Amino acid sequence: MNLAASTIKPLLSMDKRSQMDGDHHIAIRAWSVPNEPEAPPKVRKVTFTNESKADLVFNLTTTGPFSIVKTKSNTGAKHPLVGNKVASKKVKQDVETMFCLQPQKIVEVHL
Repeated sequence: MNLAASTIKPLLSMDKRSQMDGDHHIAIRAWSVPNEPEAPPKVRKVTFTNESKADLVFNLTTTGPFSIVKTKSNTGAKHPLVGNKVASKKVKQDVETMFCLQPQKIVEVHL
């Protein structure tokens, strides 16, 4: 028996253009006095798009001094490990970081 398979390469497209090295870079400027009127915003927004023809299931994480403040998506599918949301009495809700992104759908990440 001879079997062959062609699989898709999972890839999210970023709304920032790639640089000369082929990677995407985000420049974040921070001021030591963030309340000045000229100070740049502390939160940056990055949008990822699923341009493949299949659903992509993934988790978002950050390292270093960055954290995910907010996420927003227009996908109708749910990550397999995300259960039904039950109303809780938490003061601060957890940020959603697990997604099942359908083709041509986006996820917006606020860092």
